[in-house]
Amino acid sequence: MMTDNDMMCWHALYTAPKSEHKLMQRLNAAGYTTYCPMQAVFVKWKGHTRKVITPLFSGCLFVAGNVSELPHWLPRRRLLY
Repeated sequence: MMTDNDMMCWHALYTAPKSEHKLMQRLNAAGYTTYCPMQAVFVKWKGHTRKVITPLFSGCLFVAGNVSELPHWLPRRRLLY
């Protein structure tokens, strides 16, 4: 049986759109477990249709663990959790 201390809590961090991947790389390098669901979107651009991979929730990234222990370099004023 798992106790409350053994459970991993997931938190949603909201950041600037189109910067999810960069933040996810930085948090992974700092040792955090992150998740950003992605989707394939077909975009018509200059007469061609291209497949583009985009986040399912724009500006949203999920982080496992305690949010009070996030790295000091994370800009707190831009994050909502």
